[in-house]
Amino acid sequence: MYSINLEIQNNSDVANHIKERVQKNVNDLSGTTDKVEKTITELLNWNRTLSGLATIGISSAVFGHETEGSITQLKGSVMAAKLALSRKIPKVDDAIVEIEKAVKSSKRVAAWGAYALTRVQREKRNKKNVNIAKIIQSVVNELEPAYKAASISINTELKDIYTYTFQMDIETVLINLLTNAYTAATLKSGKRLIEVRLIEEDLKEPKKLIENGYSLIVSDSGPGVSKEFEHRLFEPLFSTKVNPTQGSKSIGTGLGLTVVNSIVNDLNGNISFDKDPVLKGARFKIWLPKERKQRN
Repeated sequence: MYSINLEIQNNSDVANHIKERVQKNVNDLSGTTDKVEKTITELLNWNRTLSGLATIGISSAVFGHETEGSITQLKGSVMAAKLALSRKIPKVDDAIVEIEKAVKSSKRVAAWGAYALTRVQREKRNKKNVNIAKIIQSVVNELEPAYKAASISINTELKDIYTYTFQMDIETVLINLLTNAYTAATLKSGKRLIEVRLIEEDLKEPKKLIENGYSLIVSDSGPGVSKEFEHRLFEPLFSTKVNPTQGSKSIGTGLGLTVVNSIVNDLNGNISFDKDPVLKGARFKIWLPKERKQRN
């Protein structure tokens, strides 16, 4: 009887030992999982930041001419005002006019600086509930002065749509599409127009459930996308934008649509393009799912 009890006790010790080892492995695995999730989150945020910075560079390359023009105007007006005031009989009225021009130009430069600095703010890299329409309108307002300088009108048709997402991703997608549309619109003479629409709709695809989402649509009055380039449109460093006055030299970076495509895929969305029936230029449609913050 003694030996039997001893054997049972020994078996119990083994079971407890195994249980402790299993629990330790589970705890170690849980800790490792947390570290992996944290690393993935940090990498995604870093990738999000890089996309935002790349977008600043792309838009700077496109709108740099307007910024350079504003700086030149600022310097010229200041010199003209100084000259008017340094005369034997100062022309105060002329100086005031030039100073007003300088102030206007300085505001354009300052607005562009503010636009660039706000693109990668930390809070925009956090996932939160946002109003997509409000984000779009804010970006359009920031870029509109550059468009007006190129005689381009931006029309918006927006609906309040709320979703749980990254504000920086939405801004990056929109800015790249608007930059692309800006370049396209300037290549064609006549009335230059860009339209931005935001609609709530479902995406129906074969063998997939209907998903609740929304579409961001950007159209332009440019020449559109040539059939021969459609299959290469999202390739890195490939650009269809050329300047005929410079020997068909490319004026695009070839990165904007690649960045857009990457973000849309990360957000489980869909991107498509065709010819706008009204503006006759390219029409890009981004569909994204609506999300809600999961409760713990």
